[in-house]
Amino acid sequence: MLTFVAYRSRTTSIADFTVAVACIPTVLLVGIRLGPDADRLLMFHSPSLAFFIAAGLVTEILCTAIWIALAAVITRWHHLRRQELLGTRADKKAEWGRHMDDAISYAEAVRAKGADTSHRKKPWILWVVETRFWNEEKRSSFLKSAAGREGAVQMLQRLKVVALTIADNLELDEDADQPLFKKPSRAIDMKLTERKVAEALMAQSSMTEERAAKVAREWVIIFVMDWNTLQPLAAS
Repeated sequence: MLTFVAYRSRTTSIADFTVAVACIPTVLLVGIRLGPDADRLLMFHSPSLAFFIAAGLVTEILCTAIWIALAAVITRWHHLRRQELLGTRADKKAEWGRHMDDAISYAEAVRAKGADTSHRKKPWILWVVETRFWNEEKRSSFLKSAAGREGAVQMLQRLKVVALTIADNLELDEDADQPLFKKPSRAIDMKLTERKVAEALMAQSSMTEERAAKVAREWVIIFVMDWNTLQPLAAS
């Protein structure tokens, strides 16, 4: 009953709720199983073979079957959720790595050939970076200056490290109501991802806690947010 109440208030997962529900037939079967034991204890004689099989052996087999099936279903449920998380991290790492490599290649072309890149489409991440570092005083992009073009490549290389760190530390929503028998499809948990990314940045570099948290907060939303719906990206 406590698990049922917790599930209704969405503080427990459907897997835990299923375990609680499985207790209902199990308790009934165990109650039936007490029949032969009561007969043996109260009547001081062994129950008949038919009574023992019907009320004892069959109920034990059913209880065992219920819990084996339950273990298999829940193990599969957790396995699929784990595979979804690992698959999402691998897919986003490859996808964001390609985007960053394209942006770095574009910036290198601009550095080598000036601003003549009309034959190429500017990568989306460069639009984001230019917006963030727009020179209000000169009303121009940092790519217009030689120093800006030189620094852009290094900036994007550092940003690639951040992007891959985000991909490696993506976390998905718990979604406690996820069906047991369907392939999971959860959104990325941005808050938890930010915290994991900040911890990873502090561990792999000399960033302070405040700086790592700021970098994670600024760039997780750039890579994780679906700009069409303004919602965190789905895992699949």
